[in-house]
Amino acid sequence: MIILPSELLIPWNGKGFRPRSMAAGDVSYFCPTKEMVENDLYPNFRKWLAALNLGKWYHKWDCDNFAMAFKTFADGYYFNNIESDAESIAIGIIHYIAQARAESGVKGAHAINILYLNDGKNELGLDKFKVMYLEPQNGNIYELLEEEFKSIFFLYV
Repeated sequence: MIILPSELLIPWNGKGFRPRSMAAGDVSYFCPTKEMVENDLYPNFRKWLAALNLGKWYHKWDCDNFAMAFKTFADGYYFNNIESDAESIAIGIIHYIAQARAESGVKGAHAINILYLNDGKNELGLDKFKVMYLEPQNGNIYELLEEEFKSIFFLYV
């Protein structure tokens, strides 16, 4: 499934707010499935990090580094392994105010990955996607709390 940059903001439609800063550098995006992320992309990302000795959080290697690294890894993996006409994969980075950050459990600014996932077909037979979020430090995929969603201040896909 392929989406356009204009579709990246669909989760914010009708909500009365958007991220303060948003960037999309490509003209089309391939939406992976949740299973593809859980069973292929993320496990291979962890192997890649381990090979670079970057698997743990450090003050010099923290949440934004993990999020950027997963985005970069997913882009390279997409280029080398996924057959699609889209220019890029629909995985990005967000910065927001987390209720409990992965590295400390304390509320505060945090960076994770946004996933635009292929969610099959709707009742009309048209492709649909859903947005979920990946904590690249531990592989958990989840939805943000409403307060966290409203706090997103940076989006890059």
